[in-house]
Amino acid sequence: MGQTPVLAGQRTTASLLNSLPTAVAPLVTGSVSNSAAEAVIGTFTIPAGDIAAVGNGYSFRVVCTADSNGTGPPTVIVKMRLGTAGTTADTILYTYATITERTGASTNLVCTLDGWFYFTAVGASGTAYGQGMQSQNITSGTDAPPNWALSVGITADTTSSLKLTTTAIWNTASTANIFRTLTGGLYRI
Repeated sequence: MGQTPVLAGQRTTASLLNSLPTAVAPLVTGSVSNSAAEAVIGTFTIPAGDIAAVGNGYSFRVVCTADSNGTGPPTVIVKMRLGTAGTTADTILYTYATITERTGASTNLVCTLDGWFYFTAVGASGTAYGQGMQSQNITSGTDAPPNWALSVGITADTTSSLKLTTTAIWNTASTANIFRTLTGGLYRI
């Protein structure tokens, strides 16, 4: 099932609606502050057996913001993990480049995580590949160039419920260093 463009003035038909991406799960949001350990800040749940055939996949978008004390300045690393636990123990699907925060205290600096992944094998030893992009305005007064991440084949049991988990790791613990997810969606493609 691919993404289908909808044209202005186009008649709405059942086949058109059936070809649109299907929302699988909303993002369960979270945040991390005053910690230098990797922490879960958002999770999508993929139901057991939802990945029924080779070539099935998902696209996702996560909207997040960061606050920082600006001292250092601090850095943060964002990861997307895929597995059954929904924790930092799951396999890394993507690791995005280290973000160096602005010098000086800042609040509500926006970033988005966009990506997709497909399964080339399904079952207890399913295999996923994909690509993701991080866009953000955390590092300067203007939007920074997007950072791309490409996943290698990772194993995931598609017969079990899977979690697509967003994590963040600050290099310095501070009550002013906060990374949070606001909203997001996971779509079958």
